[in-house]
Amino acid sequence: MNVYERCLTAPVLPATALLLLVVAYWLLVILGALDIDVLNFDVDIDSSGGLDGLFGVGMAVFRFLNLGEIPLMLWVSVFGLSYWMTSVLWFDESSGLDAVILIQVILRNLTVAMVATKLITQPMLLLVDRTKVTRHHDLIGRIGEITTNEVSEHYGQARVAMGGSPLLINVRTRDGMLHKGDDVQIIDYDEEHHVFYVAKAPTEVNA
Repeated sequence: MNVYERCLTAPVLPATALLLLVVAYWLLVILGALDIDVLNFDVDIDSSGGLDGLFGVGMAVFRFLNLGEIPLMLWVSVFGLSYWMTSVLWFDESSGLDAVILIQVILRNLTVAMVATKLITQPMLLLVDRTKVTRHHDLIGRIGEITTNEVSEHYGQARVAMGGSPLLINVRTRDGMLHKGDDVQIIDYDEEHHVFYVAKAPTEVNA
C-alpha cells in the first residue's frame, strides 16, 4: 500500500482531512483570498475563574497543551501535521477491520499528536511572552480596529498597527458594544484575564 492509499484508509482519513483543511487555509492566506485572522478565534482559557469538576479539568488540559496561549490556527496547524504524521507512520492495516480497534487507534494517534504539539509549541511561548511584555505597557493609548463582528464585555478582538505586521489582541468593553471596523482606543489591560479594554476612539482620531 503506497502513501496515497494509506492516507484514505479509515485510521488515517480524519488526520488527512484535517491536514488538507489546514493547507487550504494557509494557501488562501498566501493568495490573499482570506484574512489571516478569520479563523483565529478568541480562545479564553482561564481555569482560575471558579470552574470546577470536569469542565475545570478540561480547561487545565487545554492550557497545558498551550491552546489559547499561541494563535489558534498556528496551534491547529502544528497539531494537524503531528496527527497526520503519527497516523501515517504508525499505521496498521488491520486497524480498520474492527470498529473498537479503529477507535482505539484514532485515540492513540490523537494522544501522541497532542503530546507532540505540546513539545513543538512550548518554545513558541517564549516569543509570545516577550510580545506580551511589550503589549501590556506600550499598547495603552494606541488606536486599533475591531476585527470581530462585535466587541462586548465578554468577547472580541482588534488589530493594532505595530510598524511591521499588525498585532491581533483580545479586547473587551466596559460599557456598551462595538462593531467590526470601528476605530477604538486601548484604555487598560487586565493582567488576570489577559485582555485589553477598549473604548470608541476620539472623534479627532477617526477624522
